[in-house]
Amino acid sequence: MDPNLNISPKISVLIPTYNRANYLVEAIESALVQDYPNFEVLVSDNASTDGTQERVEKYFHDPRFRFFRSARNLGSGPNYRKLLYEYATGEWGHFLTDDDYFIDRQHLSKAVGLVQKHGVGVVFSGAESRYREEKIGRNLSLGLDEVLPREWWLENLGRTRGGLTIFPSCGSGTLFQISRAKELRAFEGAPYGDFEFALQCILSYPLIGYLKEPQYVERRHEEQDGRTSYSNAFQGTLIFQRVYRLGREMGFDHLTMDRVRFRGFQYFTHGWLLHNWIAEKGNSWASFRGFLADLKKFDRRLPWAALRDPNTVAQFIFYDTFVHRFLKKLYLRYRALAHRKA
Repeated sequence: MDPNLNISPKISVLIPTYNRANYLVEAIESALVQDYPNFEVLVSDNASTDGTQERVEKYFHDPRFRFFRSARNLGSGPNYRKLLYEYATGEWGHFLTDDDYFIDRQHLSKAVGLVQKHGVGVVFSGAESRYREEKIGRNLSLGLDEVLPREWWLENLGRTRGGLTIFPSCGSGTLFQISRAKELRAFEGAPYGDFEFALQCILSYPLIGYLKEPQYVERRHEEQDGRTSYSNAFQGTLIFQRVYRLGREMGFDHLTMDRVRFRGFQYFTHGWLLHNWIAEKGNSWASFRGFLADLKKFDRRLPWAALRDPNTVAQFIFYDTFVHRFLKKLYLRYRALAHRKA
């Protein structure tokens, strides 16, 4: 360990919020109970209309807590940027979305411990997916070693393992250096800036830390806004073009970065593009042909990859149909029953 390394560098826990007062309270409390000795919790309210400020005033007495409110809604990206570029005073940063929450009171201590033990520049974390108010959910951890070289991530990004896509935790699962985030101009691009920033971090450091035990909950609920429109998802997918260019500028070879870019395109195709397209244009065969044609705007290989992927084809045929809604209802009933038994 570097003898000059601050044993407890200050961490800024950054919580952007808009109209999620009920969920926000749990996020704040999960941060304030962390056992780490040097952190602040910052909330940036994007002009909520649901009484958010009144709900969180009970935390104002805590010197570790600060609350900021915009007079008008600035959009998601600017709200993230205010937290990072204007409000944060820590050496390290950790975003926590307003509907997620930490489930390990030692999370910040463990993350800093990896930094000090291995000299990693960023720490990703395993998560648990819970629907609505579930107390037990699906483990989303990739089960990785606590430290892996950057080359491993670049080789495996976007591959499937144990039913999960290998991708760094975004939004609520990353401890990062604030100075490096500012150098990268993080969250100044298109939608899905948390995905882009995670990839930028991988390119930035030779060693990447990972906490495989679930550290936080990714809450699933009807009000999530990740799939807002096809246009939004299209712009988000372009992050992989920018990551490719960044990697080439940093000296990574074309083949490595092209693989990262292409697997990223595939990941977003069935994760975000497809659902938004169907919601707006339906799932007829004519619509499917149009979707494949649109994929060429990213990469001429992508339509053929989509056609060869049974998951993508099946999603297009069944998504938002009676069969899909029936199976979803059945799945949620199963989860609710399992939750009651637990």
